[in-house]
Amino acid sequence: MNFTDIPARILKAFGLNGLKNTIPTDSSTSTDNNGVATFDKGFPQITMQPLSAGGIPPSGKDMNGILYALSLKEQWADAGMSYPFNSDFATAISGYPKGSVLLNSQQSGKWLNLTDGNSTSPESLTGASTGWVPLDNYGVTTITGLAATNVTLSSLQAAKERIVLTGTLTSNIAIIFPAWMASWTVVNNCTGAFTVTCRTASGTGITAATGTTEKLYCDGVNITRDFGTASQRNVGDGSGNIPDMSFFQNSKSSSGYARLPGGVIIQWGTASTGTSGITVNFPIPFPTLVGSVTATDSGGAQANSVGLTVLSLSQVSFFGRAIQSGAASNTAVRWIAIGY
Repeated sequence: MNFTDIPARILKAFGLNGLKNTIPTDSSTSTDNNGVATFDKGFPQITMQPLSAGGIPPSGKDMNGILYALSLKEQWADAGMSYPFNSDFATAISGYPKGSVLLNSQQSGKWLNLTDGNSTSPESLTGASTGWVPLDNYGVTTITGLAATNVTLSSLQAAKERIVLTGTLTSNIAIIFPAWMASWTVVNNCTGAFTVTCRTASGTGITAATGTTEKLYCDGVNITRDFGTASQRNVGDGSGNIPDMSFFQNSKSSSGYARLPGGVIIQWGTASTGTSGITVNFPIPFPTLVGSVTATDSGGAQANSVGLTVLSLSQVSFFGRAIQSGAASNTAVRWIAIGY
Protein backbone atom coordinates (compact mmCIF):
# COMPACT_ATOMS: atom_id res chain seq x y z
CA MET A 1 0.00 0.00 0.00
CA ASN A 2 0.96 3.62 -0.40
CA PHE A 3 0.33 6.63 1.84
CA THR A 4 -2.02 7.95 -0.83
CA ASP A 5 -4.26 4.93 -0.13
CA ILE A 6 -5.22 6.43 3.24
CA PRO A 7 -8.95 5.80 3.86
CA ALA A 8 -11.34 8.62 4.65
CA ARG A 9 -11.75 9.45 8.32
CA ILE A 10 -15.10 8.76 9.94
CA LEU A 11 -16.71 12.13 10.58
CA LYS A 12 -19.79 10.66 12.23
CA ALA A 13 -20.24 7.32 13.92
CA PHE A 14 -22.74 5.14 12.03
CA GLY A 15 -26.32 5.87 13.14
CA LEU A 16 -25.23 8.75 15.39
CA ASN A 17 -28.63 10.43 15.12
CA GLY A 18 -30.64 7.34 14.15
CA LEU A 19 -32.69 4.83 16.08
CA LYS A 20 -30.42 2.30 17.75
CA ASN A 21 -30.18 -0.04 20.69
CA THR A 22 -27.34 -0.24 23.18
CA ILE A 23 -25.86 -3.67 22.57
CA PRO A 24 -25.47 -5.79 25.74
CA THR A 25 -22.15 -7.48 26.37
CA ASP A 26 -23.52 -10.80 27.62
CA SER A 27 -26.38 -12.90 26.34
CA SER A 28 -29.16 -14.37 28.45
CA THR A 29 -32.24 -16.55 28.04
CA SER A 30 -34.25 -13.36 27.55
CA THR A 31 -32.01 -11.99 24.79
CA ASP A 32 -31.87 -15.41 23.10
CA ASN A 33 -35.67 -15.85 23.14
CA ASN A 34 -36.42 -12.27 22.05
CA GLY A 35 -33.91 -12.04 19.20
CA VAL A 36 -31.76 -9.39 20.91
CA ALA A 37 -28.21 -9.04 19.56
CA THR A 38 -25.35 -9.18 22.07
CA PHE A 39 -21.56 -8.97 21.81
CA ASP A 40 -21.47 -12.47 23.32
CA LYS A 41 -23.54 -14.28 20.65
CA GLY A 42 -24.22 -11.67 18.00
CA PHE A 43 -27.72 -12.23 16.61
CA PRO A 44 -29.24 -15.25 18.39
CA GLN A 45 -30.40 -18.37 16.58
CA ILE A 46 -34.07 -17.38 16.67
CA THR A 47 -33.36 -14.50 14.25
CA MET A 48 -32.10 -17.03 11.71
CA GLN A 49 -35.24 -19.19 11.69
CA PRO A 50 -38.18 -18.73 9.27
CA LEU A 51 -41.08 -16.71 10.61
CA SER A 52 -43.29 -19.72 9.97
CA ALA A 53 -41.16 -21.72 12.40
CA GLY A 54 -41.39 -19.09 15.13
CA GLY A 55 -38.39 -17.02 14.06
CA ILE A 56 -37.97 -13.33 14.91
CA PRO A 57 -36.57 -10.86 12.34
CA PRO A 58 -33.26 -9.19 13.30
CA SER A 59 -33.80 -5.70 14.69
CA GLY A 60 -32.68 -2.73 12.61
CA LYS A 61 -32.06 -0.90 15.89
CA ASP A 62 -29.69 -3.69 16.92
CA MET A 63 -27.85 -3.41 13.60
CA ASN A 64 -27.54 0.35 14.00
CA GLY A 65 -26.34 -0.15 17.58
CA ILE A 66 -23.66 -2.62 16.52
CA LEU A 67 -22.32 -0.46 13.71
CA TYR A 68 -22.49 2.62 15.92
CA ALA A 69 -20.37 0.95 18.63
CA LEU A 70 -17.77 -0.23 16.12
CA SER A 71 -17.56 2.98 14.10
CA LEU A 72 -17.39 5.09 17.28
CA LYS A 73 -14.20 3.24 18.23
CA GLU A 74 -12.82 3.76 14.73
CA GLN A 75 -13.58 7.48 14.94
CA TRP A 76 -11.70 7.59 18.28
CA ALA A 77 -8.71 5.98 16.56
CA ASP A 78 -9.03 8.37 13.60
CA ALA A 79 -8.68 11.23 16.10
CA GLY A 80 -5.31 9.79 17.16
CA MET A 81 -6.52 8.57 20.54
CA SER A 82 -5.93 5.42 22.55
CA TYR A 83 -7.16 4.19 25.94
CA PRO A 84 -5.85 4.42 29.52
CA PHE A 85 -5.58 1.39 31.79
CA ASN A 86 -8.89 -0.07 32.96
CA SER A 87 -8.95 -2.69 35.71
CA ASP A 88 -12.36 -4.14 34.75
CA PHE A 89 -11.32 -4.45 31.12
CA ALA A 90 -8.01 -6.05 32.14
CA THR A 91 -9.89 -8.66 34.19
CA ALA A 92 -12.35 -9.34 31.36
CA ILE A 93 -9.56 -10.07 28.83
CA SER A 94 -7.29 -11.88 31.35
CA GLY A 95 -4.74 -9.07 31.30
CA TYR A 96 -3.16 -6.85 28.66
CA PRO A 97 -0.83 -8.55 26.16
CA LYS A 98 2.89 -7.88 25.94
CA GLY A 99 3.56 -4.94 23.62
CA SER A 100 0.31 -3.11 24.32
CA VAL A 101 0.53 0.68 24.66
CA LEU A 102 -1.81 2.68 26.91
CA LEU A 103 -2.34 6.38 27.55
CA ASN A 104 -1.29 7.56 31.01
CA SER A 105 -3.80 9.11 33.40
CA GLN A 106 -2.46 12.62 32.75
CA GLN A 107 -2.83 12.27 28.96
CA SER A 108 0.79 13.39 28.66
CA GLY A 109 2.48 10.13 27.75
CA LYS A 110 2.11 6.39 27.29
CA TRP A 111 2.94 3.10 28.96
CA LEU A 112 4.50 0.10 27.18
CA ASN A 113 3.59 -3.33 28.56
CA LEU A 114 6.45 -5.85 28.88
CA THR A 115 4.42 -8.77 30.28
CA ASP A 116 1.67 -10.96 28.81
CA GLY A 117 -1.57 -11.21 30.79
CA ASN A 118 -0.78 -8.04 32.76
CA SER A 119 -3.67 -6.87 34.96
CA THR A 120 -1.55 -4.51 37.10
CA SER A 121 -2.01 -0.76 36.76
CA PRO A 122 1.03 0.93 35.18
CA GLU A 123 0.96 3.75 37.73
CA SER A 124 2.38 2.97 41.16
CA LEU A 125 2.71 5.62 43.87
CA THR A 126 5.92 3.94 45.03
CA GLY A 127 7.40 3.34 41.60
CA ALA A 128 7.13 -0.42 42.17
CA SER A 129 7.57 -2.75 39.21
CA THR A 130 4.27 -3.12 37.33
CA GLY A 131 5.43 -4.69 34.10
CA TRP A 132 4.87 -1.34 32.36
CA VAL A 133 7.55 1.21 31.38
CA PRO A 134 7.17 4.84 30.21
CA LEU A 135 7.00 5.76 26.56
CA ASP A 136 6.94 9.25 24.97
CA ASN A 137 6.23 11.33 28.07
CA TYR A 138 5.98 15.12 27.86
CA GLY A 139 6.96 17.58 30.57
CA VAL A 140 9.21 17.96 33.61
CA THR A 141 8.82 16.57 37.12
CA THR A 142 9.64 19.07 39.88
CA ILE A 143 10.14 17.83 43.44
CA THR A 144 9.89 20.73 45.90
CA GLY A 145 10.53 21.19 49.61
CA LEU A 146 13.40 18.72 49.92
CA ALA A 147 15.08 18.86 53.33
CA ALA A 148 16.03 15.74 55.31
CA THR A 149 13.68 12.99 54.09
CA ASN A 150 14.20 10.50 51.26
CA VAL A 151 11.70 10.72 48.41
CA THR A 152 10.43 7.78 46.35
CA LEU A 153 9.31 8.81 42.88
CA SER A 154 5.93 7.58 41.68
CA SER A 155 5.71 5.94 38.27
CA LEU A 156 4.19 9.10 36.81
CA GLN A 157 6.91 11.32 38.30
CA ALA A 158 9.73 9.09 37.07
CA ALA A 159 8.13 8.79 33.63
CA LYS A 160 9.37 12.30 32.83
CA GLU A 161 12.93 12.39 31.51
CA ARG A 162 13.86 15.59 33.36
CA ILE A 163 13.66 15.71 37.17
CA VAL A 164 14.18 19.06 38.92
CA LEU A 165 14.93 19.06 42.66
CA THR A 166 14.42 22.10 44.90
CA GLY A 167 14.56 22.76 48.63
CA THR A 168 16.98 23.55 51.44
CA LEU A 169 18.83 20.39 52.44
CA THR A 170 19.51 19.84 56.13
CA SER A 171 20.82 16.32 55.63
CA ASN A 172 22.03 13.99 52.90
CA ILE A 173 18.98 12.43 51.25
CA ALA A 174 18.13 9.93 48.52
CA ILE A 175 15.75 10.08 45.57
CA ILE A 176 14.50 6.55 44.83
CA PHE A 177 13.90 5.81 41.14
CA PRO A 178 12.00 2.86 39.64
CA ALA A 179 14.24 -0.01 38.51
CA TRP A 180 13.68 0.62 34.80
CA MET A 181 16.15 0.55 31.92
CA ALA A 182 15.90 4.29 31.37
CA SER A 183 17.77 7.60 31.33
CA TRP A 184 17.06 10.79 33.27
CA THR A 185 18.47 14.29 33.52
CA VAL A 186 18.44 15.36 37.18
CA VAL A 187 18.80 19.07 37.96
CA ASN A 188 19.74 19.57 41.62
CA ASN A 189 18.68 23.13 42.41
CA CYS A 190 18.70 22.50 46.16
CA THR A 191 20.71 24.62 48.56
CA GLY A 192 22.58 23.51 51.68
CA ALA A 193 25.91 21.76 52.24
CA PHE A 194 24.50 18.28 51.61
CA THR A 195 24.06 15.88 48.71
CA VAL A 196 21.32 13.95 46.96
CA THR A 197 21.87 10.29 46.07
CA CYS A 198 19.93 9.04 43.05
CA ARG A 199 19.39 5.28 43.27
CA THR A 200 16.86 2.48 42.95
CA ALA A 201 15.28 0.82 45.97
CA SER A 202 17.73 -2.11 45.98
CA GLY A 203 20.57 -0.93 43.73
CA THR A 204 23.48 1.48 43.82
CA GLY A 205 23.40 5.05 42.57
CA ILE A 206 25.28 8.31 42.17
CA THR A 207 25.65 11.35 44.40
CA ALA A 208 24.58 14.71 42.98
CA ALA A 209 25.95 17.82 44.64
CA THR A 210 23.78 20.90 44.95
CA GLY A 211 23.88 23.14 41.90
CA THR A 212 24.78 20.35 39.48
CA THR A 213 22.99 18.67 36.58
CA GLU A 214 23.45 14.93 36.17
CA LYS A 215 22.74 12.70 33.18
CA LEU A 216 21.80 9.29 34.63
CA TYR A 217 21.31 5.81 33.23
CA CYS A 218 19.66 2.86 34.99
CA ASP A 219 20.36 -0.66 33.75
CA GLY A 220 17.30 -2.04 35.52
CA VAL A 221 19.14 -2.39 38.85
CA ASN A 222 21.83 0.27 39.37
CA ILE A 223 22.10 3.93 38.40
CA THR A 224 25.31 5.32 36.89
CA ARG A 225 26.38 8.55 35.23
CA ASP A 226 25.76 8.41 31.50
CA PHE A 227 28.94 10.42 30.82
CA GLY A 228 31.02 9.45 33.86
CA THR A 229 32.37 12.44 35.78
CA ALA A 230 32.44 14.56 32.61
CA SER A 231 28.84 15.53 33.25
CA GLN A 232 29.96 17.29 36.46
CA ARG A 233 32.61 19.49 34.86
CA ASN A 234 32.17 23.10 33.81
CA VAL A 235 33.65 24.56 30.65
CA GLY A 236 36.88 26.41 31.40
CA ASP A 237 40.65 26.10 31.60
CA GLY A 238 40.95 25.74 35.35
CA SER A 239 41.51 22.62 37.42
CA GLY A 240 38.66 20.16 36.90
CA ASN A 241 37.26 22.07 33.90
CA ILE A 242 36.71 20.83 30.37
CA PRO A 243 38.05 23.31 27.79
CA ASP A 244 36.22 24.00 24.55
CA MET A 245 37.81 25.33 21.36
CA SER A 246 37.73 28.91 22.63
CA PHE A 247 40.59 27.95 24.98
CA PHE A 248 42.78 26.78 22.07
CA GLN A 249 43.64 30.22 20.66
CA ASN A 250 46.06 30.29 17.74
CA SER A 251 47.40 32.26 14.81
CA LYS A 252 48.18 30.00 11.88
CA SER A 253 50.78 31.78 9.75
CA SER A 254 54.49 31.61 9.00
CA SER A 255 55.06 33.44 12.30
CA GLY A 256 52.31 32.32 14.66
CA TYR A 257 51.39 30.83 17.99
CA ALA A 258 49.12 28.34 19.76
CA ARG A 259 47.87 29.00 23.28
CA LEU A 260 46.94 25.82 25.18
CA PRO A 261 44.49 25.49 28.11
CA GLY A 262 46.46 25.89 31.31
CA GLY A 263 48.61 28.70 29.93
CA VAL A 264 51.35 26.99 27.87
CA ILE A 265 52.19 28.93 24.69
CA ILE A 266 53.99 27.58 21.62
CA GLN A 267 55.31 30.14 19.09
CA TRP A 268 57.19 29.83 15.82
CA GLY A 269 58.53 31.90 12.97
CA THR A 270 61.20 32.57 10.35
CA ALA A 271 63.93 35.20 10.03
CA SER A 272 67.08 36.13 8.10
CA THR A 273 70.00 37.02 10.33
CA GLY A 274 72.03 39.14 7.90
CA THR A 275 75.71 39.28 8.75
CA SER A 276 75.23 41.18 12.00
CA GLY A 277 72.31 39.26 13.49
CA ILE A 278 68.63 40.18 13.90
CA THR A 279 66.24 40.83 16.77
CA VAL A 280 62.80 39.20 16.37
CA ASN A 281 59.61 40.00 18.25
CA PHE A 282 57.56 37.00 19.35
CA PRO A 283 54.06 37.02 17.78
CA ILE A 284 52.74 37.55 21.32
CA PRO A 285 54.74 38.21 24.52
CA PHE A 286 55.14 35.34 26.98
CA PRO A 287 53.39 36.44 30.21
CA THR A 288 55.83 34.80 32.66
CA LEU A 289 58.66 32.72 31.21
CA VAL A 290 60.38 31.86 27.95
CA GLY A 291 61.10 28.22 28.63
CA SER A 292 62.98 27.22 25.52
CA VAL A 293 63.82 28.55 22.05
CA THR A 294 65.26 26.36 19.30
CA ALA A 295 66.44 27.58 15.89
CA THR A 296 67.80 25.81 12.81
CA ASP A 297 69.28 26.78 9.46
CA SER A 298 66.48 26.39 6.95
CA GLY A 299 68.89 25.68 4.10
CA GLY A 300 71.20 27.55 1.76
CA ALA A 301 74.34 27.31 -0.35
CA GLN A 302 76.52 26.53 2.66
CA ALA A 303 76.00 24.91 6.05
CA ASN A 304 75.46 27.48 8.79
CA SER A 305 75.01 27.29 12.53
CA VAL A 306 72.49 29.47 14.36
CA GLY A 307 73.06 31.13 17.70
CA LEU A 308 70.40 32.90 19.72
CA THR A 309 69.87 35.01 22.81
CA VAL A 310 66.56 35.46 24.61
CA LEU A 311 66.39 39.19 25.25
CA SER A 312 63.06 39.43 27.06
CA LEU A 313 59.59 37.94 27.28
CA SER A 314 58.85 39.46 23.88
CA GLN A 315 62.15 39.33 21.93
CA VAL A 316 64.87 36.95 20.81
CA SER A 317 67.98 37.63 18.70
CA PHE A 318 69.52 35.27 16.13
CA PHE A 319 72.93 35.30 14.41
CA GLY A 320 74.43 32.94 11.88
CA ARG A 321 77.93 31.65 11.18
CA ALA A 322 79.35 29.51 8.44
CA ILE A 323 80.30 26.17 9.93
CA GLN A 324 83.40 25.74 7.76
CA SER A 325 84.97 29.21 8.16
CA GLY A 326 83.33 30.45 11.35
CA ALA A 327 82.62 33.78 9.70
CA ALA A 328 79.36 35.65 10.21
CA SER A 329 76.90 34.57 7.54
CA ASN A 330 73.42 35.63 6.45
CA THR A 331 71.34 32.64 7.56
CA ALA A 332 67.69 31.77 6.91
CA VAL A 333 66.30 30.66 10.28
CA ARG A 334 63.28 28.64 11.39
CA TRP A 335 62.60 28.85 15.12
CA ILE A 336 60.19 27.57 17.75
CA ALA A 337 59.70 28.80 21.33
CA ILE A 338 57.80 27.36 24.28
CA GLY A 339 56.84 29.18 27.46
CA TYR A 340 53.96 30.44 29.54
